[in-house]
Amino acid sequence: MIFTIDDPRCVPCGLYETLKICDLVDQHGNEYDVIIGLDRDLASQLQSYACDLSDGALQSNTSDHKRFCEADYEVDFAYKKRLYFALRDRVSGDLAAVTWFAPRSLPLEAYDAAAVGQLWQTVSFRSYGSYRGVGVMSRFAQSVFAFTDQILRYDKIWLRVKSDNQPAIALYKKLGFEKSGDDKRGVVMVRAE
Repeated sequence: MIFTIDDPRCVPCGLYETLKICDLVDQHGNEYDVIIGLDRDLASQLQSYACDLSDGALQSNTSDHKRFCEADYEVDFAYKKRLYFALRDRVSGDLAAVTWFAPRSLPLEAYDAAAVGQLWQTVSFRSYGSYRGVGVMSRFAQSVFAFTDQILRYDKIWLRVKSDNQPAIALYKKLGFEKSGDDKRGVVMVRAE
């Protein structure tokens, strides 16, 4: 996949700014837009999903309820300097999945000597409702990484996952992440360069 953004400074980083970066078709022929940024509708859907206490998988594996329901999204967005990517179902307009990057040091428990002092990005992945477990996240994440590798050139990317979240660990391995260590909150994985 080749992106044709002439100047990476045009990547929307402001609150509610978006830019469609590519199309995605899943294995069933469903069509999606891959978007950088969240407009008001996508941000509202993200908050609605995060506040849905009936979604046990989301509630037990993430801090999204605290992040998006108990805190002010707009303040959190500005403070954390997150860069969001959304996967929007082209027919329904539903937010199918989201991922975001944020500058954050690799946890001390997972450091190796070579990691000290390097700039890192943390990444998070979420899929919602009927879009979960059907293979769309893998294609979405590959599209996002193609973009970040080519345009943003994030070198050091890590994530944390609960050790019992085997579907997520399998996805992350497929995306090129390797276990770096464990900390009190889960398994720390680093994207191989």
